Amino acid sequence: MSTKRISLEDQNISRETTNTTSPAADRVLYTTEGEQQVLTFHNKTGEEPTVLKFATKSEMFRLLAKNGSSVGEIAALTGSHYSFVYGIVSASGLVTKKVGDHKSDRIRELASQGLTPGQIATALNSNYSFVHSVVKKYKADLAAAQ
Repeated sequence: MSTKRISLEDQNISRETTNTTSPAADRVLYTTEGEQQVLTFHNKTGEEPTVLKFATKSEMFRLLAKNGSSVGEIAALTGSHYSFVYGIVSASGLVTKKVGDHKSDRIRELASQGLTPGQIATALNSNYSFVHSVVKKYKADLAAAQ
């Protein structure tokens, strides 16, 4: 069994967007059981965790997207590539972009906090070259503005 533990605070995933189908979760556990994809939502109150099982990752991606999770949040939670998640979610007509909801905006935000392009690429499950180009342009724009 493959297990990936994800803290909502560490991944900057809001409780409301990731978990609108069960009680407010403080931690989400993504696992696989044979061919099934499993999401377990835990909370601090000690209540029994909510467990959702899916036959495919695609089914899981669509449910999370319907409940407000962004493509980036889903990719980070499941350890899947952004482009794979985007392909599934967009084919279902569930991709919506909000102002400031672009991956480049998140990259610039993390760069302003002092993270290196390598750290940002790892945190966002993104291509290093893409992250590096966004950070380079961001730093050039900052220098030009001064």
